[in-house]
Amino acid sequence: MKHTPPTLTPRLSAAAKMIGKCRCFADIGTDHAYLPIYLIMNGLCKKAIASDIGNGPLKRASDTALKYHQNISLRLGSGLNTLLPDEADAVAIAGMGGLLIAEILKNGIDKLGCANKIVLQPMTAIPELREYLTKNGWNITDELIAKEGDKLYVLLSVKTPESNSVNPIEHPYNALELYLGRCLINNRPKHFDELLTHSRHKLCNMVNGLKSSHLAESEAKLEHCRYLIQEIDKLK
Repeated sequence: MKHTPPTLTPRLSAAAKMIGKCRCFADIGTDHAYLPIYLIMNGLCKKAIASDIGNGPLKRASDTALKYHQNISLRLGSGLNTLLPDEADAVAIAGMGGLLIAEILKNGIDKLGCANKIVLQPMTAIPELREYLTKNGWNITDELIAKEGDKLYVLLSVKTPESNSVNPIEHPYNALELYLGRCLINNRPKHFDELLTHSRHKLCNMVNGLKSSHLAESEAKLEHCRYLIQEIDKLK
């Protein structure tokens, strides 16, 4: 009996679009393993690795593989530590905080030597992740926005410092580009206007919360938020 590939959520569908065709795909923080199963069943990769730090998510990944009768490599461990050097040419790190993603990249960069497709989908701290990437030689080559219900998700396609032909020091991101994404600002993909509205609303709430504080740190944050609001208004 031929099985139909799983239907991906908009977030995972955007990740699959960014990954495209590859030899070996590694899904770090896989949970249900829908993305690697989808890529395998659609002939987009020959081998797939589903990796997670928890036994529970890896059990769900195993159940998905059995349901769709697919043979994928299930690995228990932290971050990129489950991979061999140069094993995967495509990697996704999705569904976790931006600071944790930055830490995973920092600790596992030796495993990404042949990875020419790396997709990141942070749930939080997206500006901080962009700042880490751009200050440490990574090149953000593209960004997409996915919408599920009322929630927007940002996905980044990046290149390792070793494969980066662009010197990030010569092209530093400004504050607005760190906050919204240079690629998103330049390309204005689907849902970009919604992202602008959401970002402005969030910043206004932060301004209202910071107004009552007299700490020097809060004053600096207040001015930063006001500056970002002004720059966002220029994009409309």
